[in-house]
Amino acid sequence: HILACLFFWISDFDPMNTETWSDVYGIRDAHAVDQYVVSLYWSITTMTTVGYGDIVPMNTSEVAFVIVAMLISCSMFAYFVGNMAHIIASVDSTQTLFKERMEFVRE
Repeated sequence: HILACLFFWISDFDPMNTETWSDVYGIRDAHAVDQYVVSLYWSITTMTTVGYGDIVPMNTSEVAFVIVAMLISCSMFAYFVGNMAHIIASVDSTQTLFKERMEFVRE
């Protein structure tokens, strides 16, 4: 949500009046719901590392923001994947410990 709002804000607050992604996509003067949905679509495709490339930054400030957004997104993705791997590994070690104790009890 935050990335979506910031991405549209950067295109709307262009002090140099250069062409922005919202101009190219034709939503700069659209209804706020349409602006939000398109911006949210961009942020979700970016954060899930899909990035279809249909909405792209068109000027330097947008490119800089997108670089930061991708770094944040990749870091969050790596964090969640690492945590999931850790959870799976700890479950496996717990099962191994349980099996070892059961073998000890059987002996």
